[in-house]
Amino acid sequence: MEGKGSVFLEELGSVQEAQEKKVLDGILRDVDEVGRILIDVPTYPNLLQYKEKVKEFMEEVLERLYRSKERIGRSLAARQKVYTLIERIDQELDSLTEELLKSQSKQIDLASKVDGIRGMLVDLYS
Repeated sequence: MEGKGSVFLEELGSVQEAQEKKVLDGILRDVDEVGRILIDVPTYPNLLQYKEKVKEFMEEVLERLYRSKERIGRSLAARQKVYTLIERIDQELDSLTEELLKSQSKQIDLASKVDGIRGMLVDLYS
């Protein structure tokens, strides 16, 4: 009887993990779309929308990390990696905001920053 219970829990965990991946994939697609809009039309409202989507993605990753930690106990090194990446993403978003507000950024620089932030989000995801 115990074997059936553990198989069920493993299956349930797999289903939950697949659902979480689907949610993160969707948010990342939204980040990409809003990022492309920001690159094409670098305005403050578009920047705010981009930052909001990045924040939504990071919150979902943190929630997922917390649930994962509760289930299996996440290593200190893995948590440190996540927190370091979040700190770097925040720094890049601040830099992006400054450049946009100073109106000195070129679209290539803007695209590079958006791409860099996306890369860090993908690192968080994996």
